Formats: sequence, C-alpha cells, structure tokens
Amino acid sequence: DAARRDFTINGLFSKGDKVVDYVNGISDIKAKTIRFIGNPDERIKEDALRMMRAIRFACQLWFQIEPASFVAIQKNHALIKKVSNERIHDELNKILLSKKPRWGIELLGESGLLAHIIPELLEGKNAPQPTNYHLEGNVWNHTLLALDKLVITPAVLKKKNYDITLALAALLHDVGKPPTIMLPGETGDRIRFNNHDVVGSRMATEILNRLKYSGNEVEKVSWLTKHHM
Repeated sequence: DAARRDFTINGLFSKGDKVVDYVNGISDIKAKTIRFIGNPDERIKEDALRMMRAIRFACQLWFQIEPASFVAIQKNHALIKKVSNERIHDELNKILLSKKPRWGIELLGESGLLAHIIPELLEGKNAPQPTNYHLEGNVWNHTLLALDKLVITPAVLKKKNYDITLALAALLHDVGKPPTIMLPGETGDRIRFNNHDVVGSRMATEILNRLKYSGNEVEKVSWLTKHHM
C-alpha cells in the first residue's frame, strides 16, 4: 500500500503510538521535500493529478519538490489533459489559497502544466508594459506580483462568506492585456491596453466555464475583472 501512494510524506502509517515509515517519509518531512514514492513516472501515470498535488503541497507547506520528481512532472505534463476539469480546479483553488500562490503559478508555468490549464496567462510573458507604470515588467510579472500581494490568512479562510473569487480575480484580472496591446508606434505615446478590462472579463468567463466553476463564481470573477480599474 505504501509503495502505491503518491509522495513519501503521505506514505506513513501509525501503529499505536509509533510511526511506521517504509518510504523515508520522515526524513523528507525533516528536509521539507516533496518526493514521489518509487518511480515518479509510474506514480504520475496512476493519477496525473498528482503533478498538481505536488505543486500544491509545496505551496501549502513551503517545501521544495525533489529535482527528479519535478523533472518527471515536466516530462509528463501533457497527461494532465486526461484529468477532469473539476479535479483540476479543486487543486488550483488550493494552490491559490496556499501560503505561496505566486510560487504555485510559477511552478505550474515551469512544469508545463499551465499551458494545458490556463494557457492565456502565459501570453503575458510576451506582453510588455509601460515602465513608468509597471517597473515589474511584462504582464506575467504583473500577475505574479498581484498574487504576491494576495494575503489570505487562516482567519480569513474561516469566515463563512469567504470564497475563491478574490484569488481567481487576482490571477485573471489582466488576462485581457495581451490580446489588446498597442505599442507606442500605434498609439503615438506609450504602450496601451484599451478595453482590456472588458476583453479580460469575457476571457475570464470562458476560462472559468472551461474549468467547470460554478455560475456564481464565474459571475463574480467576471465582474471583478471588468471593474478592476
């Protein structure tokens, strides 16, 4: 049973007041490491969602993903297409509500998973912004900075009326910039993104519908994106 579990930190058993460890999970907990049990390729092929779970645990626990495990994710990233969008959005929510949502999105990008989940975000890497307004650089960097400023504490999560829409809106608020970019040669002065709020609202609706979010969640994020200016 231990050999077929996902990560070493999840392969521990209890026997009375003792911990039974067949997979060196205790040492990985001490080293703050996320590591697939046994052959990473086999564990991923058993359930491709484990690739997102590795990133989610890293963000929640502030652990590092062991290099061979991350290489296996990069190698097998296309398998995420076999996973239902409902399961994907559940893991995405947990990443966005983790201690390090920015790092989670960065890891999704570096692993190749984001290209299958929300490829629209990656277009931000090719969309520069005017330096007098955005010293952080392109739209991708701006999105990561927005996630960095997103502070969701355990106390906030305990509130009964809290939902995921603020975090999703922070992620998607400028998704309309790449398709609306106008360079200085076109505008006569600086880079502009005319109507990116309206375009982004439509795109947010399409993205969240694709990921099977509820109608209420889609409506809220679409509204926040449209009015984020």
